[in-house]
Amino acid sequence: MNLFLAWMYSRDILHLCLFTVCAIFLSMGAIFPYVKWGSLCTPAVKRAHRRMLYGFLSGLFAAWIGMLELGYTKEFLAIALYLWGYSCILFRQYALIFLQDLPKMPKYPCSKYHLQHVRNVKEQKFIFVLFTAYFFLTGTLILLYLP
Repeated sequence: MNLFLAWMYSRDILHLCLFTVCAIFLSMGAIFPYVKWGSLCTPAVKRAHRRMLYGFLSGLFAAWIGMLELGYTKEFLAIALYLWGYSCILFRQYALIFLQDLPKMPKYPCSKYHLQHVRNVKEQKFIFVLFTAYFFLTGTLILLYLP
């Protein structure tokens, strides 16, 4: 174990290893509910959830590639930010479709806590517009001003 840690510090890839572990946990946390509850959802909800996952996981992958220091780091960071901004839009669409199709999914196990958060997403459009604008603006500024 000491040799592995010494190798990581000598190569200066500790940040990449930490990001990789976090990305794996985030990916598993995002994919697990889709796999577990996907059979109880309507096709529209499954499609919306899948699209949201594609945007989020693609952003993680673009950020991971950018951290490999192969070149084009700022471009990959901008792509990751654009994809996360797009994921904010898709997350809100997923919440709207989920609430619309909820009566068609009688076997879906919803807690009051889960429904409260989904309804908050539906009602707070301004916050998602703000997050989306932040991600897109940050990605654009990175492309314009970072050397």
